[in-house]
Amino acid sequence: MYSELSLPAILGNFIAAIHNPNNISSESSWVGAFLEEEAIKDLATMLFYYREKAQGHFTSCGTVANIEALWRARYSNDHFLSLGTYLNIHHQLRLSYFESCHMGWNKFYEYLKKYSIQEIELKKYSYVFVGPWKIQEIYREAFGKDFQGSAILVPNSKHYSWLKAVSLLGLGDLNFVGVELSEKGSVNVEDLASKIENIKKQDIPILMNVSI
Repeated sequence: MYSELSLPAILGNFIAAIHNPNNISSESSWVGAFLEEEAIKDLATMLFYYREKAQGHFTSCGTVANIEALWRARYSNDHFLSLGTYLNIHHQLRLSYFESCHMGWNKFYEYLKKYSIQEIELKKYSYVFVGPWKIQEIYREAFGKDFQGSAILVPNSKHYSWLKAVSLLGLGDLNFVGVELSEKGSVNVEDLASKIENIKKQDIPILMNVSI
């Protein structure tokens, strides 16, 4: 992004290259994995989180980090919605889209145990596996109406990579909801609360509420 590289950056790149920066496992990159873990703990300490409980990993840039965060949110959303669909079809629970997508992992595993469901059984109810076109037929049977997608709430001070992430993951620009800012540039909490309530009334799940 700049015309010249700094000497510290060149040196850092050289040091990283000889120690295998592909931190996929501690066996293949024990130096990089160790430094990554230490840096994440330091970041947690800076942000007043518990140092020993902090987890995470390095990415190549902020854009990739944002895309991955959204991908992980979609993973949870898809699991919960798949189970909600299954329960509505096979056990007549009559869960709404919003209720399904916001059940959380504790409730998710509680339902699996209660109804003796194997996770593999949910695959054919997954929009990631089935695809966004075929899945509407299944959702219509389970919920009695089409799925409008999940909302992504992002402050208007956002980086443009959030729009790229929404496009890349096929989540739909219409589900991208901008949140107003206060005079000081922070999130307008009243606007956020109003938009959350409006989204909930429409039975649209919230995939992610981004803070900047």
